[in-house]
Amino acid sequence: MATLEQLIQQHTELSAAATGQLSQVVSEWTLLADLSFSDLLLWVPKWNESGYLCVAQIRPVTAPTNISSDLVGTFQSERRLIAVDRAFEQAQIVELDEIMAIPISQSGSVIAVVERHRGQRQSGELTDAYLAAAKRLFKMLQLGQFPPSSNTSTTTSLPRVGDGVLLLNAAGVVQYASPNATSAFRRLGLATDLLNTELAATAISLLRKLGVVDEAINLITKGSIAGAAEIENKSATITLRAYPFLEAGRPDGALILVRDVTELRRRERALLTKEAALREAHHRVKNNLQTVAALLRMQGRRSSDETKRALAEAERRIEVIALVHETLTLTPAADVGFNAIADRLIGLSSELVPNVTSITRLGDFGSYSVEAAIPLAAALSELLQNAIEHGDISKPIELIVDAANPISFQVKNQSSTRAAHTEGLGLSIVRSLIEGELVGRVEISNANGLFQVNILINN
Repeated sequence: MATLEQLIQQHTELSAAATGQLSQVVSEWTLLADLSFSDLLLWVPKWNESGYLCVAQIRPVTAPTNISSDLVGTFQSERRLIAVDRAFEQAQIVELDEIMAIPISQSGSVIAVVERHRGQRQSGELTDAYLAAAKRLFKMLQLGQFPPSSNTSTTTSLPRVGDGVLLLNAAGVVQYASPNATSAFRRLGLATDLLNTELAATAISLLRKLGVVDEAINLITKGSIAGAAEIENKSATITLRAYPFLEAGRPDGALILVRDVTELRRRERALLTKEAALREAHHRVKNNLQTVAALLRMQGRRSSDETKRALAEAERRIEVIALVHETLTLTPAADVGFNAIADRLIGLSSELVPNVTSITRLGDFGSYSVEAAIPLAAALSELLQNAIEHGDISKPIELIVDAANPISFQVKNQSSTRAAHTEGLGLSIVRSLIEGELVGRVEISNANGLFQVNILINN
């Protein structure tokens, strides 16, 4: 499906500025559809035909749709869209039966028309309030004042129409409060009715915060500027989103959307606490492993050469596992980016044998779970160590990765004339880790002076 921008570029003569304006309208017109209980279609004139192209469509969540089919990308002739055609010609809002056409202008010329198909709705105070707000916003759309050009936001989790609606007059006094909006303020601790109260003063009092209050909260709750803000106290958290109604370019009342995000913020804080606990756990495991490695190093200083070599190998293997946990202290995610771990292992292996010409990684590993990353790191460390010990270190060692499924990687280097590659303890450990824990496959070849170990793992 082509995007709005692509459809306009391919089928119209509209400028980049006009395209940008229409993109802004579509980014906010869910509000218009929900408030008006209507399906909305955006029509632009097609450059080589006498008719219009539909470049965007939105359905309301507050009412059943009247248009079940997807009309984006379809063409209609002028005689089929009478209201749209008149809106283009007259540059005025046109109403015919259940259809309203709202022209969108730029620099005095109509560049597109929003066609509104009214949906079914029940009568009542809430419906009347929604429709009154929609009428003012459609008028602003015609004048190029919707969506607002400036939009201050100090919060995420922005509310929608169904979350809660407040209507303010020019003085910032609440003229209408939907049941959901009232419930949200009740949860904050409001004991009185919202109607006929000054929203800014009410909101600031519910903050129960000493000192200077963010000026954005004051302006948004007065309906002076477009934007979003968050009000939080010990009881609850709500977000507000303001759309000032403009008359002669000046604010004259406002629509305020309200959302209770108390449970959402509680879950976010719980998640942050869990991540902090995981980070601390990985940090402690890393420290404990490094302590064990240090003890082995101390013991090695008092041991025979053969014991010292064995303890050094054990120390290296423990340090590899500590490296994975050190990485997890920085990013305690469900999946671990393995490239950083592989590059650290390459660096450590090069440091152990300064005469190594080079160890190069070709390709990307991608991400693995913690359960897979630890045995994979240990296996890679063994393979690199094996290549250094038994290969020709004057020749480059290559780590070649293919992230397909199954993922595979190979360590490839020239065989040394002084020592042949044999499947000793290191490669036995690799087999145990890959075939036992990761249910993978290990393939070893040693031909024409080139030693190669292939690892295949289903991801």
